[in-house]
Amino acid sequence: MNAIYDIHTHKHFTQEAIINASLNDMPLNKDFYYSIGLHPWNLNINNIEDTLKNIESLASSADNIIAIGECGLDSNINIPLEIQLYVFERHILLSEKLKKPLIIHCVKRSEDILRLHKKYNPNMPWIFHGFRSNINVLKNIIKHDNIYISIGEKFNAETILNIPDEKILIETDESELTIEYISKKVAEARKQSHESFLEIINKNTSIIFKNT
Repeated sequence: MNAIYDIHTHKHFTQEAIINASLNDMPLNKDFYYSIGLHPWNLNINNIEDTLKNIESLASSADNIIAIGECGLDSNINIPLEIQLYVFERHILLSEKLKKPLIIHCVKRSEDILRLHKKYNPNMPWIFHGFRSNINVLKNIIKHDNIYISIGEKFNAETILNIPDEKILIETDESELTIEYISKKVAEARKQSHESFLEIINKNTSIIFKNT
């Protein structure tokens, strides 16, 4: 597969990246990599099942959809937690069924997500994207095998110093900054050379998407 450095972006037509797609973006361009899922902000209780069915159908048939998500849990929205949990668990099952890693949106719900990780003991990697939390949250997450931490434009400087090399990823998400700029910024904060940091990122993404 081609190298992937930007693990999660909303910028279309981005090379060396996983583009966050929605059902409204069809058809997808065969020259790019994508993820697809139902973001908790976009939950509509009137059509959850149809949406999940369409996501599974597309993710099953498109080889360049290489991840499921973003999906997850968010404390800052009005959707009842039980509905969010139901939808997130459906994504977990889909990730395992299709053998595609899971990209996670998490706002103040890391304990719930880690509880589900313990419950399902997934074979597929999980990626906490856009991670900005403090070091205590990080320490709880990295105790779990096969979970990665993705850093974007905004981050907690103390926290990223404590992310093990083998668990760190980078992303642009919705930022206007380039992945090169963000990677240099993160490498500097981690007191690593940019070249060696990119080698770490390339190694991690190669492991995560080894079957792609």
